[in-house]
Amino acid sequence: MKIECPKCSQTNEIEFSEHISCQQCKTNFKGMSFVKNTLTKAVAIGALSIGAIGGYEANDAFDKMGSSSEYRYPLEVEYALVDSCIKKRSILYRTNDFLKARKKCLCAIETTTKEVSYHQYQNDIAEFENAIRYSVQRCKN
Repeated sequence: MKIECPKCSQTNEIEFSEHISCQQCKTNFKGMSFVKNTLTKAVAIGALSIGAIGGYEANDAFDKMGSSSEYRYPLEVEYALVDSCIKKRSILYRTNDFLKARKKCLCAIETTTKEVSYHQYQNDIAEFENAIRYSVQRCKN
């Protein structure tokens, strides 16, 4: 059997006996438990693999939950989009109508910014406009 000395890390080939010691540093192995090198390596590789896969899965799950800043546009852009949306609904509002229009526009902007990234918005405004029109129709007052 091959074992590694815990003191000097030298690999030793031994036979089963009461008086076994390291061939290099002469440390006595009596009363110690050992595992074959190949098993130790397999366990270490397995543990690292499970850890890596678990970390990847946890990261993937966190990404799917999404953080609120993940899809946010710059604040001034979001404000301008909401303002523009409200103005397109009507020119004069009673207070209650204004609040309903604002709520609907906020819903539409939030939905659309989750579906169309800021990068896509910058590069393809037509795609954003189509998405916002659809979102306005889906959002309730």
